[in-house]
Amino acid sequence: MTDRSAPGVKSKERKRNTLNKRNKGSITETRWFDLEQGCTYTGLGKTTFRTWAKQIGAEIKLGRIARYDKQIIDKAMDEATANSMKG
Repeated sequence: MTDRSAPGVKSKERKRNTLNKRNKGSITETRWFDLEQGCTYTGLGKTTFRTWAKQIGAEIKLGRIARYDKQIIDKAMDEATANSMKG
């Protein structure tokens, strides 16, 4: 028997489980990130990540939903690392 004392909790849990099932691949295996995944992957905050991703051309908008291209992010991070090592 399940606890139905908080009606909104059940639907939130169901939604979270559905999202987790959709994103089965690990963060390193997927090509497209949502905002939270991009922030986790780069270690940047939401505002900084969003601004930076737009500047490097990694953001794509699907209606109101934004996704971020991991390949472009990786390339930009590699270039930034190479430049910082030069001087």
